[in-house]
Amino acid sequence: MTVRNIQSILYSPPAGTVQSGGMSDPSSSPLQDFTTLLASEITNEDPDNPVSSTDMVSQYAQINAAVGMDQLAQMSQTYQEMQTASDLLGQTVTVSDSSATNPGATVTGKVAGLNYSGSTPEVNVDGTLYPLSSVTQVGQ
Repeated sequence: MTVRNIQSILYSPPAGTVQSGGMSDPSSSPLQDFTTLLASEITNEDPDNPVSSTDMVSQYAQINAAVGMDQLAQMSQTYQEMQTASDLLGQTVTVSDSSATNPGATVTGKVAGLNYSGSTPEVNVDGTLYPLSSVTQVGQ
């Protein structure tokens, strides 16, 4: 059986990329971001050379495109994590147990089930749920 490190399978965005939420606050909407940008632009614009409405619409479209790309990347990462977790069903895995009772310990066993109810998939190994990110090895 081939042994592979699960960390190499999981997607992690390149350093320096914007994580959730696009421009600023993760809970803000593209319209809020655009309004903030517009207010700042109008406050600081040159009265002799005002920004055209075409430029404002173009900027709004660019903000929407950037937010849409960020949401697409997040959905893709979620799908990839769910697919990776489902591929582990029935496989023997080693997970790091970071609980207070066993800090630094590892547990090896078969993945008997999955839990998708949280923000990240969890694998059921020997009756205990572990986050997918705690899987350190697949196979034995």
